Amino acid sequence: MIKFRLKRHAALAALLSGGALLTAIACGEDAAATPQIIIQTSAPVIQTVIVKETSAPVVQTSAPVVVKETVVVKETSVVVQTVQSTVISVVTATPSPIPVKKGVEQVALPAPKSAVGTAVFAVQGPLNDQNGLCRAQACEVTHYWGVGETLFFYDTQTVKESPWIATSWALQDDPNAKAKLAVTVKIRQGIPFQKVPAPNNPTGDWGTLTAKDVAFSINDANFGSPKPGVDLYKYTSDYTADATAKYDLNSIHGQAGDFDIFNEVQVIDDQTIKIPFINFTSIWLADLLGQPGQAIAITSKKAHDYMDGTYTKPGDFLRAFVVETGPFQIESWTRDDKVTMKSRYTGAEKHYLPEITPKTARIIQVQAPDPTSRVALLRSGDVDMAGILAKDVPQFVVDGKSFLTTSTNNFTQGGLFFSGNLWEDVNAKDGSAINVYASGGVYNVDWPWIGDRRVPEDLIEAQQIRWALAEAINRDEVNKAVVGCLGTPVHVMYVSIKNPRYLKDGTTQGYNPATCKTDVSKLKWGYNYDVKSAQARIMGSKVQANYFKGGATTTGPLGNRSFEVSVYSQDGIFHETTDAIAGYWTDLGLRVFTLKYAYQTFRPTLVNRTSTIPVVTGCDKGFEANPWFFPKGLVQTTLSRGGFSCGFESPEILRLYNLAATEKDPAKGVLLVDEYIQYMYDQALMPGAVAYPTLTVMNSNKVKAWPMPVSMTSQTDAWWALELQPGK
Repeated sequence: MIKFRLKRHAALAALLSGGALLTAIACGEDAAATPQIIIQTSAPVIQTVIVKETSAPVVQTSAPVVVKETVVVKETSVVVQTVQSTVISVVTATPSPIPVKKGVEQVALPAPKSAVGTAVFAVQGPLNDQNGLCRAQACEVTHYWGVGETLFFYDTQTVKESPWIATSWALQDDPNAKAKLAVTVKIRQGIPFQKVPAPNNPTGDWGTLTAKDVAFSINDANFGSPKPGVDLYKYTSDYTADATAKYDLNSIHGQAGDFDIFNEVQVIDDQTIKIPFINFTSIWLADLLGQPGQAIAITSKKAHDYMDGTYTKPGDFLRAFVVETGPFQIESWTRDDKVTMKSRYTGAEKHYLPEITPKTARIIQVQAPDPTSRVALLRSGDVDMAGILAKDVPQFVVDGKSFLTTSTNNFTQGGLFFSGNLWEDVNAKDGSAINVYASGGVYNVDWPWIGDRRVPEDLIEAQQIRWALAEAINRDEVNKAVVGCLGTPVHVMYVSIKNPRYLKDGTTQGYNPATCKTDVSKLKWGYNYDVKSAQARIMGSKVQANYFKGGATTTGPLGNRSFEVSVYSQDGIFHETTDAIAGYWTDLGLRVFTLKYAYQTFRPTLVNRTSTIPVVTGCDKGFEANPWFFPKGLVQTTLSRGGFSCGFESPEILRLYNLAATEKDPAKGVLLVDEYIQYMYDQALMPGAVAYPTLTVMNSNKVKAWPMPVSMTSQTDAWWALELQPGK
C-alpha cells in the first residue's frame, strides 16, 4: 500500500547544502542502389538528397518545379536537404482508448460560458510572466502555442522534417569546427514579426525576419548577453574565440546545456546561417531546431535592441514582451494567472503557411494548479478545455461523446535521478581538468547513494544503495494510485517498457493495463518490487555503512545502517509520485523528507553540479514518444557543463552518447542505446517510477476538434488547429 508522507521542511540545512510525410527520394542501405532526386510536376513535395565526397554543396531550387526528371547524383561528402514545400505533413497523434470502470457516472455536459470565438483553457501552469528573452529562460514553449515559430516541423513517426522558418539545410565538412562539421541553413524571407507597440515605436512594427534574427535567438539562448560594442555578425572561422569574446555566457535558457553542441551561429547573408558543431548529434534538427523537440522560437533582434526611458538596456523590452512570428500573438498576460492569445488574421487573411492559420480567434489560458479545481472548472462550464489528470478523466468519457479528449500521445515519465555522482575528471568540451573534490563540492559529505570513484568499495556501496532504493518502489501501485492505471510503469528512464526492444522476446508485453500489473520477468530491464531484497542489500557485506546518516533512527529494520534522505520533486505533476516514493522508502526503514519548492530555485544546483539529493523529474528526455535510436545522456556528461544537467556525469555515458550522436544509421543507433540503457540499469542512476498520459479534455458543446501531432516534449501542440463548433 502506498503511504503518503507529510512534507517536512524543518531541519534540512545539512541535506540542502550538500499522415505520412511526403518524400521525393528513398536512400537504402544497398550499395548498388543509386541515390536519386525526383522532381515532380504535381504539388510541391519534400526533396531529400544524400550526397557524399565533394567539397561543394549541391544546389537545388526551392520554388515549385514545373518539369519532371530524374537526376543521378554521384557520391560526394555533403549532405543536402531541401525541404521547401507548401504542404506541412505531420502524423496526428491517435489517443489510446480510456478505460472506464463500472459505476462511474457521466459528468453532465454544461453550457459554455466563454464568448463566441474564444476558447478558455485551464492549465496547470505555472504561467509565470510575459518574457520573450531567450537567455532569460523564455522562447521555450511559445512555438507549441503558435505564438512563436522554430526552424522546422518534424514528424516523429516518419522521422522526416517539413519547412517552417527554414527552407533547406546542408551538412558539410568544416575544419574550423571542433566536430569538423557545420550545417548551413537557408531562411525563408518576408516573415513579419508580430506588432507589439513600444513608447518610441507606437505602430509596433519590428520588420521582417532575417538570418540575423535566427542567429541571434539561438546564440542568445546558448550563450547569453551580447557584450557592448561587439559586431555580432562579423563572419569568422575562429568560432570558439568569437563566442567567448562576444557574449557574457549568462544564459539560463532551459536548453542551454543542449545547445552546447553548437558554436556561435554565423550569419552568411540575410537568408543564410551557418551552425558549426562542437559535438555533432544526428538529432540536431529533430530535437533542437524542430517543432516536437526542445527547439526555441525565433525572436526579433530589433526588439531586443530597443531602448527608451523605461527599457534602459538591450533586452529589457523583450524581457517584458514577446515579439515573435507565429500565427497567434500575445494580447495580454497576467503573471501566474492568465494569458490571452489572439489570431493575427481576420477574414480571408492567411498565414504564410496557410495550414497553420488559426481556426479559433482567441484562446485564453487560465492557471489552475490544483487538479481538482481544473475538474470543477470544466464541469461547471467556466472553462471549455482543461488539462486533466488521467485518474480524473473517466468521469468525462463514460458516454464517449459529451466530452472530447486530445493528446500529443506523449507520456511524461517521472523517475529518480541520483545527482552528485560526478565521475568525469576532464571537461569533454574543452579538455580542461575538473576537480569535483574541491572544498564545498558534492564529496564533502559521504552521501550513501553517491559513489566516490577514488574508492572502488565506495562505488560498489553506492550502487547497492541505489539498487535498494529502486527495488523498494512498487511501480504498479504508483501507477494505480497516481494515474488510475492509465499510465505506464517505468523501470529505466527515457525508454518505454511497451517498446519491443524493451521486451525479452520482442513481442510479449510485460505490463497488462487491464490488471495494472507488470510481469517483470518479461522485461530486459526491470526492478522487482522486493522490500526484503532491498533491505538485504543495505545490510549486506558490500555496504560498509560509514556514510552520512543524518537523523535516522537505529531502532528500525536497518538498525544503524539507516540513513536520512531528501528527495526533490521538480514539478506539480511529480508531487504525488514523490510522496509515494517517500512512503516506500520510509517503509524500507529510512528517514525521508520531500522537497517541493520552486524549480527556479533548485535548478542552479543542477547547472553548477552541486546537487546531492535524488530528484524526481523527467530530466530532459523523459518522454515516451522519443524514438529509441535518439542519442541519450547529453545532460549526464560534461558536454553540458555551464548548462542544465541531471546532476550526475559518467565517462561511460559520455562514450555511448558520442557514438550514438554521430551514428547516422538508426539500426546501429538502437544498439548503442541498448548499451546505454543496460549501463543505466546496472548502475541504477535513473530508475523510473511511472509515465503519465497527457490528456486535454474538451467540452463538445464548444469544441469541435483539436488534432495534435505526436510531440517529444510537450503535452499540447498545434494550437492553431483548435476548432470550435459553428457559432460558438
